[in-house]
Amino acid sequence: MSQYFMLSASSQLTLILLLFLIFLLNLLLLVYKGSHLPSVRRLVPDTIAVLALMTLLYLLVEVKQPVRWLYHIPVWGFILLFLFLLFHAVFGFIREWKRAKNELSPLSIQQAIDDLPLGLCFFDPSGTILLCNRTMSDLGMTLLGSQPQTSAELEQALLNLPDTGSVRCLNRSESIFCFPDERVWIFRNQCLTQQGLKGCSQMSAQNITDLYHENLELEITNQHLREVLEKLQKMYERIAETIREKESLELKVYIHDILGRSLLTIRDILEHSPEQMEKKLDLLKEAVRYLSSNSPTSRNTLEKVQKNASELGVTVLLDGYVPPDNGLEQMIAAAVRECVTNCVRHARGNKVHAVIHELSGILKVTITNNGEPPKEKIVEGSGLSTLRRSVEASGGEMFLSHDPVFTMTLYFPGKENDEP
Repeated sequence: MSQYFMLSASSQLTLILLLFLIFLLNLLLLVYKGSHLPSVRRLVPDTIAVLALMTLLYLLVEVKQPVRWLYHIPVWGFILLFLFLLFHAVFGFIREWKRAKNELSPLSIQQAIDDLPLGLCFFDPSGTILLCNRTMSDLGMTLLGSQPQTSAELEQALLNLPDTGSVRCLNRSESIFCFPDERVWIFRNQCLTQQGLKGCSQMSAQNITDLYHENLELEITNQHLREVLEKLQKMYERIAETIREKESLELKVYIHDILGRSLLTIRDILEHSPEQMEKKLDLLKEAVRYLSSNSPTSRNTLEKVQKNASELGVTVLLDGYVPPDNGLEQMIAAAVRECVTNCVRHARGNKVHAVIHELSGILKVTITNNGEPPKEKIVEGSGLSTLRRSVEASGGEMFLSHDPVFTMTLYFPGKENDEP
């Protein structure tokens, strides 16, 4: 193959131009690596390649004192050199592009922080800004009128912010502010404790516009619900009083009826023959027993109590065998009704549970509810006191418990002890 000095002037110029282009590529590669790589050792091969190309170009274009041995280099030697340096530059750029994709750089970190949906700013131990993303920079511009420089500037701006202005303070203790674009931001400042960051601090600003307005709407709804609950509570109390008045009226009518029948019975005993006297005396004894027991109810049954309780929004659950004795059923019904009233007025519950069972000739009735348990020992009012007198007059016992839940326990003697 021909040597370099045997080529024409145009061919020699072409080789020099190609060599110059490859020199520029390797120079650009060296500059790019130098701006991204922290290690100088990784720049040594590229630096040697650039210096060698620069020297070769200088020797080839030197006219006054030509270097004779260069002109005797075969053309294929230049071609191999060109190809080697070209591949070195191309693969160097490809390698740096892949490295840039897989490694973090200050530019990539800044870009990632700028893309965050919240404002973020980092300060060194002296309070000087180390890194500030675009969102925090815009917020600082709105607060200060200029780019923030230290943490003290931002903190003072937030502390001394007037209530009237373009930026309004919505909650000073929580550092919640409304900006001119009607977006609501909450600011947080915290110290960094990670290794190598001790003494540094971070300030963040999070957009809570939707959450803030939803909380306002929720507070309005809760206030409305509280008002509705107060009205319902008053309504329940009025209903309870109405039922009490109705039952009191029924009781008065029933007592009046008993007294009337008793007087008629006495007159019949005095006026007629004694054949039916035993039956008349049994009716009179029943009337005397009812009146002497201070019974607080009329002829209420458990079924009627359940119906009245449902009108108050209370469910009455009955477990166990209800005795066929009419007097005991009325006493249990009175106790359940009193527990329903107290459940609505005091415990704010909606379910009353009565368990009835007989053991060794003693009838036990346990009544509970799902309302709020009493905070202290129960003080018996007129209703509970009247019920206690009625239970004790019938030969039974009544016990009240407030811990852990309200419990009323009644004990009644068996059938053999129920004779008048």
